[in-house]
Amino acid sequence: MMPETIRIALVFLINTLLNLYLFVLMLRAMLELVRANYFNPLTQFSVRLTHHLIDPIRRRLPNFYNIETASVVVIFAIAMIKFFLIALING
Repeated sequence: MMPETIRIALVFLINTLLNLYLFVLMLRAMLELVRANYFNPLTQFSVRLTHHLIDPIRRRLPNFYNIETASVVVIFAIAMIKFFLIALING
């Protein structure tokens, strides 16, 4: 059993980091939905941060109209991992 302060700090750290990454993933999905210019610095930032997770899934999943299904799947998976980790730490 870990001390209370370490548990709270660990939950805060996991929650903050994964929420920030989820935000960048949602930003990428929104930018692709509106067909933002790839040379936009915000678009390049989101693509660089997320392409390692999205590209392998993108090769296997087709897009649904303008919605990139790979981004949606990764967002859902990261959210589930976040909830699982926090529940595991909290006991």
